[in-house]
Amino acid sequence: MNTSLELTIEEFKKLDVKESCRNSGAILKENPSGQKIIVLSYLNQEFLIRLPDIEITSSVPEGSPKGIHSDIRTKDKVETSEKITLLHYLISSKGTPLSGKLIDFREVPEGNFYYSTFTSLVHKPFLRTFGEKPELFLKAGESLNGSKADLKDLSMKFLVLPRVAVTTVFYKGDEEFPPDCKFLFDSSIPDYLSTEAIVKVCEELVKELAVKIQ
Repeated sequence: MNTSLELTIEEFKKLDVKESCRNSGAILKENPSGQKIIVLSYLNQEFLIRLPDIEITSSVPEGSPKGIHSDIRTKDKVETSEKITLLHYLISSKGTPLSGKLIDFREVPEGNFYYSTFTSLVHKPFLRTFGEKPELFLKAGESLNGSKADLKDLSMKFLVLPRVAVTTVFYKGDEEFPPDCKFLFDSSIPDYLSTEAIVKVCEELVKELAVKIQ
């Protein structure tokens, strides 16, 4: 098993699961045999975390298409990076009420330090895909259940995790300035994701959007 995943699982096992689900918006269920299962939505996809072994699977039926990593996943195929993101979210969630105040990535803890990485992994791929095709951004966003946000030029809000929304703003550019973009978050986001996890979630969001236009 991946060492990072092993460490994350050990940290997760120390949690009060009921409290974690309350704080994160995840759903705790129990199957007929008495096994507890956490149901967690991530990027419009439902994942199941079976306790106590922390077995993580996708609820997509075998053979159904799914955008994450642009593959056809089976029920049990979940990438290690996805597992870590889901567990980190459950570990980090404090249940802080959403403020309604939007902040830029540079305003999250150590955001300035990670900003060049964020630009390379999020902004640049987004602009390569949609820079000259703003109409495709809206089409892809609607396919991912995004909702239009009231920010110019074009903007959409995506609920990537139950308590984490990402607002993507697209600037069309003109004769003087090239197309540009910005990713905004509720100011409560540090109480739900680490800065590294924010980068990963936004990177995956851009990949999902790109898949929608293929």
